[in-house]
This record gives sequence, C-alpha cells and structure tokens, in this order.
Amino acid sequence: MSSLARRLSKIAAASNNSLDLKAQKVAHSKSLIFEPRIAGTQDFDTIYQICLEGFQELCQLDKRFISYERTIFGEQSKTQDRNQLTTDQNEELNVVLQSFLGLIGARLLLRPAIKAVDWLVRRFRVHEFNTAALLFCFLPYHLNPIFTNVLSILPPRLPAGFKFLQPYTQSLMAPPRSAITNAATLDQAFSSSFNSYVLRIGKARHIYPGYSAFWAAVMTEALAGRLDRARSGRMGIQKQNQEDVLIQILPVVSAGLAMRKVPELQLSCYMLSTVIVSKASLGDALLTGLMREIIENWTTETTYAGLTCLTVIAQQKDGLQLPKAISVEIFRMDGLEERLVEIGEKYRVDKLALHLFQAYLDGIRADSGSNGLEIMKRLLRESLVNGSIIRFVFTLIIRKLQSTTNTAQTMNLAEPISDFLIETTKSQEALSILEQLLQEEGFSKDALELKLQAALPALPAPDSKNTQTTDDVEMEDIEAESDESKFESMLSDISTFTITEDSFLTYSETSKFTPLASTFQIACSSPNNLEKFCDLPILEKATIWTKPLYMSFFLRVASGSFPAPLRATALQVITSALVKTDLMTCDPQIVLVYALISFADPAKGVRLAASRLLTVLRKMYSKVKKQKGKGFELPVFGSNTIYSGRASKNISWLASEEALKFLDTTLVPNLEECVLDNDQISRVLAGAFGVIDEEHPPTPENPLPELKKSLRNSVFSFLSSHIAYTPSLKTRFHLLQILERTFREKSSSRTKLLLPCLKEWKSMDHSDIINRCREEGINEAELERAVLSVVPANDNHGLHALRSIISSDLPLERLSLLRETFNRLQVLWLSMSLEAQKAMGEFLLDISLSTNDSKYTPEQCTRSLDVLKEVKLSADVLSIFLNKITSIKIDLPSQPPSAKRRRTSKSQSPNRNRQSGGLASSLKEITTILEIVDSSKPERYPELLGNLFDVLGFLQQIGIDTQTELAYLQVLVLGSLLAIVSHLKIGSKHKVDPQAVRLEIVVDCIQRTDTPQVHNAALLLIGDLCSIMPELVLHSIMPIFTFMGMWMRKQENDFSTHVIDQTMEQVIPPLVASLRAKQTELISGVSELLLAFISAYKHIPASRRLHLFERLAAKLGPDDFLYAILALLADRYTGDSSLTSFVVELISCFGPEAQLHTFKNYLGLIFNSLQSERSLSQTVMDLGDKKEQSGHDFALGLSKLLPPLLKSRNLSNKINRALRRDDSEAVHIRLLYSENLEQILRLIAIVRKESFQLDLYNEILESLLGLLSMTEFIKSIHEPLKRPDYDLRRLILRSLEARIESHKKDDSGAAALLLSFLDDLSILAAETDNITVKHAAISCIDRIVEKYGKKDPSKVESAAQIIAGGSCLGHKNSQIIVLATLCFTSMVEVLGQQIIPILPSSSDKVIAHWKHSLSQRDIEVQNAVFSFLAAVLTHLPWLISGEILDVILHLTHKSAISDFGAESEESLLEVISFLSKKIDPKELFGAIERTWSDATANGPKSVQLHISLLYKAIEAHPKSAVMRNSQVLSSTFLCVFELRQLFDEQRKVPPALYKETDIDQIEAATINAFISMVYKLNDTTFRPMFSRLIDWTTTTPSATNSRPYTLYALLYRFFSTLKSIVTSYSSLILDPTVTWLKANPPTTPKTTTIWTNLLHTLHSAFENDQDSFWQKPTNFIAISNPLLTGTLTHASSLPHDVITTCITALAQAADSQSHHKSINSDLLTHFRSENIQTRLLAIRCQDHLTEALGEEWLNLLPEMLPFIGEALEDESEVVETECRKWVKRVEEILGESLDDMLQ
Repeated sequence: MSSLARRLSKIAAASNNSLDLKAQKVAHSKSLIFEPRIAGTQDFDTIYQICLEGFQELCQLDKRFISYERTIFGEQSKTQDRNQLTTDQNEELNVVLQSFLGLIGARLLLRPAIKAVDWLVRRFRVHEFNTAALLFCFLPYHLNPIFTNVLSILPPRLPAGFKFLQPYTQSLMAPPRSAITNAATLDQAFSSSFNSYVLRIGKARHIYPGYSAFWAAVMTEALAGRLDRARSGRMGIQKQNQEDVLIQILPVVSAGLAMRKVPELQLSCYMLSTVIVSKASLGDALLTGLMREIIENWTTETTYAGLTCLTVIAQQKDGLQLPKAISVEIFRMDGLEERLVEIGEKYRVDKLALHLFQAYLDGIRADSGSNGLEIMKRLLRESLVNGSIIRFVFTLIIRKLQSTTNTAQTMNLAEPISDFLIETTKSQEALSILEQLLQEEGFSKDALELKLQAALPALPAPDSKNTQTTDDVEMEDIEAESDESKFESMLSDISTFTITEDSFLTYSETSKFTPLASTFQIACSSPNNLEKFCDLPILEKATIWTKPLYMSFFLRVASGSFPAPLRATALQVITSALVKTDLMTCDPQIVLVYALISFADPAKGVRLAASRLLTVLRKMYSKVKKQKGKGFELPVFGSNTIYSGRASKNISWLASEEALKFLDTTLVPNLEECVLDNDQISRVLAGAFGVIDEEHPPTPENPLPELKKSLRNSVFSFLSSHIAYTPSLKTRFHLLQILERTFREKSSSRTKLLLPCLKEWKSMDHSDIINRCREEGINEAELERAVLSVVPANDNHGLHALRSIISSDLPLERLSLLRETFNRLQVLWLSMSLEAQKAMGEFLLDISLSTNDSKYTPEQCTRSLDVLKEVKLSADVLSIFLNKITSIKIDLPSQPPSAKRRRTSKSQSPNRNRQSGGLASSLKEITTILEIVDSSKPERYPELLGNLFDVLGFLQQIGIDTQTELAYLQVLVLGSLLAIVSHLKIGSKHKVDPQAVRLEIVVDCIQRTDTPQVHNAALLLIGDLCSIMPELVLHSIMPIFTFMGMWMRKQENDFSTHVIDQTMEQVIPPLVASLRAKQTELISGVSELLLAFISAYKHIPASRRLHLFERLAAKLGPDDFLYAILALLADRYTGDSSLTSFVVELISCFGPEAQLHTFKNYLGLIFNSLQSERSLSQTVMDLGDKKEQSGHDFALGLSKLLPPLLKSRNLSNKINRALRRDDSEAVHIRLLYSENLEQILRLIAIVRKESFQLDLYNEILESLLGLLSMTEFIKSIHEPLKRPDYDLRRLILRSLEARIESHKKDDSGAAALLLSFLDDLSILAAETDNITVKHAAISCIDRIVEKYGKKDPSKVESAAQIIAGGSCLGHKNSQIIVLATLCFTSMVEVLGQQIIPILPSSSDKVIAHWKHSLSQRDIEVQNAVFSFLAAVLTHLPWLISGEILDVILHLTHKSAISDFGAESEESLLEVISFLSKKIDPKELFGAIERTWSDATANGPKSVQLHISLLYKAIEAHPKSAVMRNSQVLSSTFLCVFELRQLFDEQRKVPPALYKETDIDQIEAATINAFISMVYKLNDTTFRPMFSRLIDWTTTTPSATNSRPYTLYALLYRFFSTLKSIVTSYSSLILDPTVTWLKANPPTTPKTTTIWTNLLHTLHSAFENDQDSFWQKPTNFIAISNPLLTGTLTHASSLPHDVITTCITALAQAADSQSHHKSINSDLLTHFRSENIQTRLLAIRCQDHLTEALGEEWLNLLPEMLPFIGEALEDESEVVETECRKWVKRVEEILGESLDDMLQ
C-alpha cells in the first residue's frame, strides 16, 4: 500500500461518515441503560425525557447540578450534533462535560445519575470524544457491573494510557485493582492523566472521599513500585531514576496539599508523602520544604493526619534544626501532647520530639499551646522515648548550657530544665546516662547545678574502670585552664579595690559588692578558688568577729538575688567561720535574722545550709553558756556598724541568753520541717507568738512552741526593728512575709514597732523605690502589700495610718500604694470591731460623697465607694448611711409651697441640718448611698425595713415637691425592701414591726409613677408583704387591682408578666382566704380584680394573655371562679372571633375535675339567668358593660361558648384517662358528669317551652355526650335513652353513631359492649314510632354491625330478625326502608349463611321495595337494593337462580331505563358485574336468553345492559364453562344479531324506542362479546356455530335481508382481529360473498356500507393469508373477476382507497405471475370504460400495485404501455393527472423514462 493510501485510510478511519447509515445506527444504539436493539429505536426526544428525569432528581439532591440545566440539559441540547460544531465550540463543550462528569462521580451508584450520564453518551458521545474523562469518572467503580456497561460502549481505539483495558473491553469483564495499579506503575501516560484528573476535580471541589481514597490507594502502591524499580542499576542511574519519579509526583503532592478546602485530597497527599520520604533518599532541605508545605496548608480537619505525616518525615531528617515557623505552628496545635502520644502508639515520634526540644532550647515558643520541653516530658512519662533519645536530650541540654554566656537566657532556662532533669533522673538508667555525658563533655555536676541554680540527685559512684580518653582530658584541662585564668584576672582587679564602708549591709552606692559577688560566683566552681576568695585581704577575714565586713558580705549574698547554689555556699562559708571559732567573743545574732530569711528560700539546698548554720550557732551559744554560766551576756556583733550608724543603734537586740532560748525552744526543734517546707518557718514563728494557723493547726504529735511573753516581745521587737531599719528592701520584704501570720492578732505594741516601716514606705520617693526594687530583684506591688500587712484589724493606730494614707494627697506615681491600702482595708474589714467599722464606714462614705469637692481625687472617691460596695457592711453602718439620706436638705424651687404642703411635707422637718448645694448634688449623694445599700445584700438586715420605708417616703415627697421622676432611686429602695421581705418570707426568725411597714407609700408610688420598673418592684413587694402580713395588705388591695388592669394594657415584656404572676400568687390566695373567713360572696369580693383583667383582655398581647388568665384562675381557685371569668369574657366580647380558641386553651390548662366543675357552675349561671328571680347571674351581669341586657340575651351569649369548650379533645382525653384509673377521682368525675348532664337537660326543658335556641342546646348536649370514651359513654346513655324525650333520644343516638364511626376498630372492650348494646337498640328501633329516633337507632345498629359484627356474629342474629321485620324493613317510610336495607346488607356480610332463614322473607320485601322505587323514582331505595343484591351475590350467590334471577334481570332492565343518574347507573353496573361473576354460567346464560325479549321491549339502554352482562359473563368464566354453554350462546347471539333485521322490518322492536345509532351501538357491543366468546372456543365447537351464522344470513330473501350488514361488520372484526388463525374460515364466506358481489350492486347507503364492510373483510382475509388460500386458482378465479368487475363497475359509489387496498392485498396474496396478469387484464379493460370514475379507479389500482409489487408488477409493462398512452391523452384532466403520477412512479422504479417506450 502506498503512503498516500495509508494516509487516506487513516483519515477515513478517523472521520465520521454521515452517509454510512449503518454505522450511525450502531453509534446511536450505544447506551448505559438500554440494550442496543432498544436504544437504536429511540429518538432523541424520548431519550431526553428519560434522562432529564434523572437529571432533575440529581438537582434535588445537589443544587450544584442546576448550573448545567441550560447547557447540556437544555432543550437546545437535543439538536446539538458534535460533528457539526467547530473546534472551539467542541472545546468549550468538553470543559462543561468534563466538569459535569467530575461532579457526578460521587453518585454513580444512583439510578438518576446513570440516566444523566446516558444523555452525555447518547447525545454528546462522551465515550468517543471524552473517553478518558468518562473512564476516570467510573474508574473507582471498576468492580461494579456499571463499569462493564461503560466498557461495552467504548470505541475500538482507546486513548493513550488506557491500553490495559483492551482485553476487558473485548471480554466485558471487570478489571481488577491490580491491573489499574500496574498501569499506574508502568505507564507514565496513565499515571500523569490520572493525577491531572484528580487535581482538576479537586480544584473544582468535585472530588469526594471515595475517589480520593481510591486514587491514594492506587498511586501509593504505584509510587512505591516505581521507587523500588528506580533502585536497579548503578548508583548514578538509581539517582537519576529516583529524580525522574520525584519530578513527576512532587508537583502533584504540592498542588494537592495547597487545596485547603479539599481535606480529603490533602489526606491522600499525606499518604503519598509518607511513601516518598520512606522510599526515596531526600535531603534535609527537601524534607523541610515538604514539612513547611504540610503545615502551611493544613486545616482543623487534617491537622491530626498532617502531624502523623510530619512524624514520619522527621524520622528521615538528619539535622535537628527546624525553621522557627514550622516549630511555632506545631506548638500552636491544640492538644499537641495528647496527639503525639496517640500517634506514638503506632509510629515513632521521638525524632520530631527532638526537633521540638531543640526549638525550645533555641528559645522558640508559641503564643499559646505546648512547648518542646513539655512534649518531651510527656513522651518520657508515656515511655515513648528510649535511652538513646534521652542521651541525645541530655547532650543538647549540656551543650546549650556550655555555649550560653547570656545570664538572662540561662536564668530563663534554668528552672524548667532543672525540673526536667530532676524528674528524668529519677530513673537509674537516665542518671547513669547523665553521669557518663558529664564526664564526656567535661562538665561537672556542681557546674551544672550552678548553671541551673538547683540541686540535682546524687550521681552514682564513679567507676574506676571507666577512664576518660586523652582527648577528653586535654579538653578538660583547656577549660579548667580558661576558668582559672579568668578567676586570677578578677582577683588581681579586686586587689586594687578600697572598701570604705564597715558593712556590706549598708547598701552603699560606693560599695564594691557587685564585682566581689561576680568573683565569688566563679570561685564557687572550685574549692581552691573559694578558699582564695575567702582569704582576700579586702574581706578582712582576720577580723571576722570585730569588723562585720566579712560576715556582712556573705549574709548579703545569702539573702540576695543570686543562684541558689551561690546562696547556699555563702551560708556554708558563714557556718565554716563559726566552726573555726573556738569560743565566741561576741554575739552573732544578726545571723539569726538572715537564717530565718534563708528558711523561707524556695531552694531546698539553701534551707539545708541555713539549718546547718543554726545548728552550729546553737552549739556556739551553748559552749559560751557552759563556760560563763546562766545569764551570760556577749557584746552584740556589729551592733553599731552592721547597718548605717543610726539604723544600727535603733535595732532592739536580744540578750545572748534570749537568743539561745529562741534557738532552743523555737528554731532548732523545727529545723527538719523548715528544711522540707519553706512556709514552715512562718508557721513556727506565728505559733511562737501565739497565733494559730487555721489551715495548719498544731497537733499533739506536732505541737508548735509558744514563747513566754517577755521573750516573745523581745524576739518580736528584735525582728520588727530589723524590718524597720534594714536598708535592704528585700530583707524587709522577706521578714514581713515570714511574720505576716503574726499580724493577724491585735497588738498595739507590735503595731507601734512596725508603723515606722509603714510611714517610711509612705514617704519614700517612687523613683528610689523602683531603682532599689530592680536592684534587689523584688516586686514593688508585693513589697507594698507586705508593708501594709503590718496593720491589724482592730488597732486604732494602724487604722489611723490607713486613713492617713487614704486621705493623703499622694503623687500620681504612688497611686499603687492607695490601691493596696484599700485592698488591705477590705481584707481587714470583717475582723474590725463594730465601732471601727462605723468610723471607717463614715470616713469612706464622706470621701465617696465628695466627688464635687477638690479635697479628694477621683481615685480616692471611686476606690472608697468600691470598698463600701464590696465589703460586708453591718446593719448599724447601713442604718447610719440611710439616716444620712433623710438628713439631706433639698433646695426646692423658688416659689414657696402651699400652706398644706408645708404642714405635711417631711422636707421641712427641722432635723435637716445639713446644707446642700443643689438638687442634683443631693440626688447624687442619695443615689450613691442607695447603691451602697443595694450592693450590700440588704436581705440580711430586716431591721432596715423602717429606714428604707422612711427613705421611700422621703423620695416620694421630693418627687412631689420638685415635680421630678425619681424612678431609679425608687427602684433601688424598692429592690432593697423586696430583698428583705423575700428573705423574711422564706422563714427568717426576725419579727417585723407592723408600724415600720408603710404600705400606703408603696401604693402611692404605684399610682404616681409611670415607670414600669417602679411598678414591677412595687407589685412584687406588695406580693411578698401579703405573704407575711396579709391583713395589712388587704386593706389597700383593690386600688392595686385597678392599677394592674390599666398597667397590663401597656406592658409587653416578659419581666412584667413575671411581676404580675408573682403579685397574683402572693396577693390573691390571702384575699380569697379572707373572703371565705368573712363569709363574703366570693364573686362580689373579687369583682374589681375580675373587671381589671376582663377589661384588659383585648389589650394584653396575645402571647401573654393565656398565661395571665390561667394564673388568675389558678390563684383564685378554678372551682369557684373560672366559670365567672368565662362568663364575663363571653358577655363582654360576644362578637370576638378569637375568644373561642382562647377560652378553649384557658380551660384546657386545668384538670378534668376543675373543668367539669366549671361547666356545672357555668350551666347553673345560664339556668339562673333564665329564671325570673336572678341572684348570681345578676351579679355577673352587673359586672358587665351591657346595662340594658335581658337574661335571655345573657344566657344566649354564654351558651354559644359551650359547644367548642365541650368538644375540646384535651378535655375528653383528660376525663377518660382519669376514668380508666377507677379511683376516687373517677367517682367524683362521674358524679360531676351526671350533674352536668342533668343541668343541660333542665336547660333544654326550659328552652323547649320558650322555643328559645333549642338547636344550640341540643348541640351542647351532643357535645357533652361526646366527652366520654366509648365504654363510659355507653354506660352513661342507658338511663337517658329510657326517657320519653324523643329529641334527647335522637341526640344521644346521633352522638353514638358519630362515636362509632370515628372509634378505632381494634378496641375489643368497646366492641363487646357495643355488640351487647345491639339488643337494646333493636328493641328501641322496633318499638318506637318516632321516625327520627327509629332512623337514628337503625343507623347505630348498622354502624355497630358493620364495624364490630364479625367479632361476635351471634350477637347480630337477633338484631337481624328485628331489622328484617315489618317495623323496619317492612316500614312504609322510604328513609327507614333505605336505612333498614343497608343495615340488613351489613348483616348479610357479617352473618353469611347464618342469615339464610331470614333471607327469603326479607328478599321479598327488598324486591317489592325495588319495584316500588321504580314506580316512585326513589333513587335512594334503589341504590340500597343494589347494595343488598351485591352483598347477597358476594356471600350467597347460589341462592339466586331461575325465576328469581329472571325477576332481577327484568328489574335491571327497568332500572336501566329509569335514568336515575350517574350514581345509580354505576351501582347498577356493579350489580351486573356481580351477576356475571357470581351466578352459575348455565343459569346465567339461560336467563340472558330467556330475558332477551324483555330487554328489547324496554329499549336500547336495557339491551345494552343485557349485552354488557353477556360480555362480562363470557369474560368472567373459563373456557370450559363457555364451551359447555355454546349452544345457548349461539342462539343468544343470533337473537341479538337479528335485532337489525327486526328494526328494518319494524317487527318486535318499537321504532319509537330505537334509532339507527342505537342499533349500531348494540351491534358493535355484540360483536365485541362474540369475539370474546371466539377466544374461548376451539375450532370443533366454533366452526358449526360459524356455519350456522352464515346460513342464517341467507335465509331471508335479498330484498328485505339486513343480515349481511351485520354479518360483514362481524366478519371484518373477525378477520382483522384473529388474522391468520381464521384463514381457513375464508372458504365458508367465499360463495356468499361472490353471490353478494354479483347480485347486490351498491345503489343504496345500506348496500354501500355492506360493500365497504365486505371489502374490509376481504382485505383482512387477503392480508393475513399465510396458508396460500387465495393463491389457489379455484379460489383466486372465484373471487378475482367478481371483485374487480363489481368494484370497478361501481366505482362511483364506493370509496377508492378501500378498493385499491383490497385489490393490492389480493395481488400480494395471489403472488403468481398468471394471477397478476389476470388482474392486470381486468384492470386494463376498464381503462377504456366510459365512466370517468371507473378509469380513474383503474389507474389508481395500477399505481398502488406498482408501488406495492415494484418490478414484479412491471413485468407486465408491455401490456400496459398502449393503455398508458391512451390514458395520458384522456379527455378527463383528473384521469390524465393520475396517470402521470403512475408513470412517474414507474420511472422511479425502473430508473428510466417511459417516453421512448410510449413513442
């Protein structure tokens, strides 16, 4: 093949040949849901409708699909052809299609989704144009059968990367996962396409968890395989292969991680990342970059998985340095420690923990969250870190400490690292590791402790076998040599110093203490250096006991802000100096002070050193005492020089023997406890001074020593003087902290000793304080609190000092002292005496009220007020404050008040001696005091009631005098009063003085104020007062109710509702109790209250209305007052449409007893209003607003409300639940119910006499009867039914009927009770003469039998006899007849055969009623009879036969012509249907034949009903039954077919009843029945019947014979329906047909119709001839010429299209050249007929034959040509035109023109 040919073949293969119809059909048959053969027959409209349904369901599931509604699923998509679109259009379409496939992937297992995708396949051919997208969309479902459907529609040539599917497309088998994984491993094209597709749907947020999991599983396995394959070959090749793999996958992972809104894709990328770092050799930079990408993009949903991935990556990193951003982000993670522990149970996390620990050492922290140290601690505790990691951690710590020279940084790390090491080295293994590392790193334990300022556990004894390497020794020597040279250099510098001060404790600015301390810190690392330092001449060690320089240096270090080891070493040096002294020549009691400070040190090592120091000191004292005896005395060491000269002289030193006693009795016995607990020294001293610590009280086993008073005072003076005069603020601070517990006891002497300290502190300059605090490392605020702690609670001098500070004009920078003073005052307040509280309270109040006075600053005023609000003020203090209010003088307006006002106004009382600068200022003072009282929990002080009422009256008078609203102040006072009264109500023992309670002021507040808050508080107060002092409140209660009625109209908030609730709850019950006690008429007594609520009804918001009225009725008592509320509402708001629903809801809030009691009272009120003398009703009427209202109008208004109330489902349920319990409550409810029933019956008796709204009261009675359950209802109606009141009986029975109708069927108890009640109802129905009662009774019987009769049929029998009797079924009233018939019908259905004894007599009555209904045109009776017949035919059909059946058919004929309407006709047809199915076929078919003449006599409707019965009977019964009755059926059909003949002859068929159309309709229905019968007969049975039918047609002379009309109508249906099955029957019709064609021309409409039906018959016979019957010459010759001659001759009378189709069918059936030639000759003969229609018909026949037979027919063309030529020149233009159409068709078939042939 040439190259050109190859290119052409390739182009041909790729092109779509639009002319290849077969290929297009194959392409169109590709479908996911239809078989190809079905799909190929569907057009796009059909496909679109099917697929659109699926798409619309998808849109309901996910709104994102709606965007495709106007594109690929719009109406225009039906006409889109991809072959006709341009390249750009196809590209745009591809984008939409791929997007849709990505979105629908998650729902491909749903049927609607497959339908939607099928539209893409059928219309847009995505399987050809978007094959890759379609396959990737379905790929996760590769094991599902749907994927094989996709494979079945794929094109032969698959896209690159999908070649692995080729075997599966041929076998249509599902590819396994391994095949996909292998393709992803080996085929780069597939892998890249797969990754690109995932990223695309991920970016569009169309990916779903299932797809991302599938992709991750496939690509993880594929990636592992590719990386494993990359390891083959030389190292260089391996590296290159690995780089190739990473270049392909890393961008995909990076892009996936960046999609923060697609968490499932991020999780998949984490899986790939773990495979990459585990299988590939990546550098630290690449690993760090990957970690950064994970952290920067993770979300709350992916952090846990991301952290797991980070742990895997961290295990592969070599270095420990993590970028700060990564560490910080990890630290910020919530619950990091718990997550790492959880991950550590599955994966190694130690490397990541090391990274984070290194970050911690580097100072990297997060704003919140964990840190590297805490993480390492937790992992160590969880045993998730092994020994090698612990060694690594220790190495990092040691090297960090060695490399750090920054003291601040070391201090920040010291405490947490030391705690970590102490906790970690509890393990012997860790301790050994630390020892080994210290040796390897050349770092001593002491140096480590010094760096960390902590004591570490003792290291195990060194192993002599373990010797250091030469290199280690050399390094150690170098470091030691470096420290040594540094120390020597510092010593040389110090040697040049000159010390001018006597003691380092003077804190002189010229002191050389700092460089000495630095040198001492270095010297401590070496014992030799320490000794050199101590021997420095500058320290004057030689004169240690004569000059304090040496001792003061180490005491200052021990108490300073130095590392704990340094402080401990300083104490050890002092101890050593004491030990080296043989006999003390002076008293070093200064050491006691600093030893006490050291005992409060948090470092245990320092406390231990202090303990050793005091032990040695005691020995020294004891040694001196032993030598000098009792009462020894030594000069005090440094008594004049230890501090500055003046300060030293003010120190109260102890006598030497007192110092020894203090040691012996207090300190030495408690040394061990003080070492263990740094707070113990404070408790010990407090105990020594007689102060017991409540939190740690002494025990018999551990008592605290108590010093004698003299020694106690001496020791306290000793320590206090040091506090007061030491220059060191830190020393002062520590001593104050130690002695803080002792300040709790009142001691004027102690306070006097320490007050100088407080005064000095107050006078100090703030800048000096800041500098000294910074230098000594203490907190200013803590020191300030400690200084103020010297003031006890009840020391006047101390409290005076506090007041002095508070009232002083402190500089702005010393405001912290003011704040701390106030804080101290708050602490002391509860411990202060009452007098002290009063004085201090007044002092603070004066400052608080001086806001406008320049004497005090705003800070002083504000803080004073805060203290008063925060401390617990006593009643006496608050009383003083309240009295201040009533002593305030108010500046009134310039116009003097009236004389009366001057006489009554309290503002003019003479005791107001205080001058005020204006109303606003006075009100501000009042406000301040009341706010203080309000914040002081006034409920604790009931004795303030009188004061508060006085203040309230005072405020009320101010408001009156100044015409101002003082709502806020009134609310404050009322709130305090309410709190007190509420507390008293709970049960306080305090007795209230009634004279102190001034209720008239509260009522006055309510009436004069418009503020809701005042109203709320006042009403609540009144309510609570009513609980404790009801008699006092009830005198003023009615104005309050009047106010509440007006107030409820305005308030719409929840709190106001609560207030009204509370008021009603507190006030109403005592009011009612009072009325009962006084035996006052209740309704009159609460009239104002009721009127208030009734008047406010319309104005109360609907949301609150029900609640308020419910609470009102509940508090008044629903039994006594609810009916009155309902009556007043009904009377006042008669026309309000919403009132009904409201009162129903209102009464539903109460129990059944209360509701029935209310109804009883309500009915009694109505009854009373209808009496001539009204009592209670008149009271209620007088409360209404209708002045001229009559009692009847009043009763009517009230009565209209009762039916909806009694019909409440809520009430019914409550009553029946209570009755089911059958307890005392149930007894009471039954009693109330009977009383209500009696009441309504009395009412009905009255209104019946007066003809007054009887229907309304009947409705009320019916509603009342409907309240009870069925069981209770039946029990309750026995007695009322015995009453002679017919209306009552009717109402009860009607209610019973309704209850039965709605009652559930499965209630066995009610069913048994109702069936037992049948006898009573039957007797009532039989005996009563009242039609309505009889009707109601029979209806109830019918309902009971119908619903429950089958549960116990025996109970129905006796009732059936009564119903079938003359009193019911034999009654003359049509309504009773109808109901009795229907009831008896129900009994037939229930009893079945048990009703047979009763049925004959009852059937006669029913038949008689049927006949009577026809004469009276009573449709209801007739329909009832039909129901009865249907029941009998259903359950007892064998009882109907013979004469009865004939009567029934006769009456059905009569009913058919009665024209009772559609409903009656439907019922009649139902009876006919039952007859056709249930009656024995022999009996039925015989009766149909017997009653045919009756049917014809009654007219066409009866005949049609008769034929319908015949048809349905044939359809309903089996073939055997039809065959057995074939003779009867044959006769019947002949009778029916004879109807047209009789009609034409006007014999036996009244022409007035029938029309031609009626005959046609009857004949059509008969033919349908005949065909139905044919289906159920075999040939043996039917052929004689058919012959008889043919013979029957020819028995009448032709002139009057109408039978052929019927015959050929039948034969047309016969042959067209049964087709080839009945071809053999053509022989039976051939002769009669030929005879008819020859003898009966179509000259009349009737004969024309017969000809038409005959031609249709022959056409069906010809067309369905599969037995070659018409091909036989005899048969063909017999029919051909008569048919052609007859039809062509009478062409003017017959339809041409019928003739042409018939002749064409004959030619096709004949299928012989000779037969065709015969037909052609006959046709050509008629070409020359004189009749134009004949010529025209002949040409049309030729045209149809040419079209149908084609070239086979045109073999006869030579014979036709002369005739064609003549026809083309015919004189008739119509003939010529028709001939040219024929010629054109011939030319089309032959493919050449006939012109040459015609020449």
